[in-house]
Amino acid sequence: MSHNYREPSHWYRALLALCLLLSLLLPMYAMGEAAPGREPLSLLVRLPDDIAPQQAPAHLASLGLEALAPIPRIHVWRARPLPGQPTSLQTLTQRLADAVDWIEEDGLVYAQEVVPDDPHYLLQQWNLPLIGMEQAWDWSRGQGVVIAIIDSGIDLVHPDLSAKLWINPGEIPGTGQDDDGNGYIDDVHGYDFVDRNAQPHDLNGHGTHVAGIAGAHTDNGVGVAGVGWEARLMALRVLTADGQGSWSDVAEAIIYAADNGARVINLSLVGSSYSEAVAAAVEYARSRESLIVAAAGNALGPIQYPAALPGVMAIAATTVLDEPATNYASGPQMDVAAPGVGIYSTYTRNAPSTYSHLSGTSMATPHVSGLAALLWAYDPTLTALQVTHLITSTAHDVHSPGWDERTGWGRIDARAALMSLGAANLEHRHYLPLVLRVPAP
Repeated sequence: MSHNYREPSHWYRALLALCLLLSLLLPMYAMGEAAPGREPLSLLVRLPDDIAPQQAPAHLASLGLEALAPIPRIHVWRARPLPGQPTSLQTLTQRLADAVDWIEEDGLVYAQEVVPDDPHYLLQQWNLPLIGMEQAWDWSRGQGVVIAIIDSGIDLVHPDLSAKLWINPGEIPGTGQDDDGNGYIDDVHGYDFVDRNAQPHDLNGHGTHVAGIAGAHTDNGVGVAGVGWEARLMALRVLTADGQGSWSDVAEAIIYAADNGARVINLSLVGSSYSEAVAAAVEYARSRESLIVAAAGNALGPIQYPAALPGVMAIAATTVLDEPATNYASGPQMDVAAPGVGIYSTYTRNAPSTYSHLSGTSMATPHVSGLAALLWAYDPTLTALQVTHLITSTAHDVHSPGWDERTGWGRIDARAALMSLGAANLEHRHYLPLVLRVPAP
């Protein structure tokens, strides 16, 4: 199996920086235009209880106000000054003190945004604001949800990852024993299925890059931010230093992840052929309510395995321009897309830099895994099917309207997914049954 990624050129990095600068300045400009006093003045007026609702418009008109609409149950009306009437709130308050219970301006409200202090966030990570992470983090940060990174391992001592590693609660470090009886000795942070030991250290860089996107240590003043801010990363090494591996190791790692509490299983790897063993492992993990998220593939052609398997979320890649990446895999199994071109994230410490840009569906996939962690942290009662539905149903069209073979249901929108879940919880809705969207034949 193999995975391909491309390093962007200098001109492309300059384009990334320019687009990020514009994305920061334009909202500020828009807010500056909208924030000053609006004309005409929009008011909220609480009328005395002896004014019947049907009398309210006439009563407000006698006070020099135009009735716009009532707010039910609390006897409050939206209103504005009639032409020629005072527009100063202070003047209106004084003049109407004896005629209304109170009057106030209908103020603006803003979504709270969380902007982490990681030094590379503002300058390099255009991908996270694009999918609404600053608003989504105000709802959830993935607290305690375990994401299994089945890849080339993770740099276990990376300053942006070491504090985020999953810790096996039943294993005692360094005893040389299988303390929790799960069949693996000293597997404190995961397991190395290539060298068959409990040190799944990354010798390639790919797994470390993927791990940083899914859940780098965020708001710690170091490096980059990760989607699953407070999620835990289970390191499962199945790829060698040259990025190769076997289906058998992948299948065993999937089973390990499901047995050891991983709610999300990230597979940023591909193989050209179908594997019965991996298909069986996927079915087993699904039976234990794990969500499997996999890269669709970077080669032009059909979606590759394991993303092409039933029950696996297949992920496409999009660009800084919010368009589908060209010459990548597509097909009827595609679920959603996520940023995947020129993604800046953690890299192995034995490389020239501990952070790097990489491109591919491998980079898109952990965005989705991190979002799944946020949803599960917000509502741990969700099933894997419901998490999938929340992600796909709130995705943003960036190609053909509706579902298409290149981007599935669209580019993920973390803000919309969390707000949709929050609204459902506030309204005490039941999540089942769900009507899942399926592509037309």
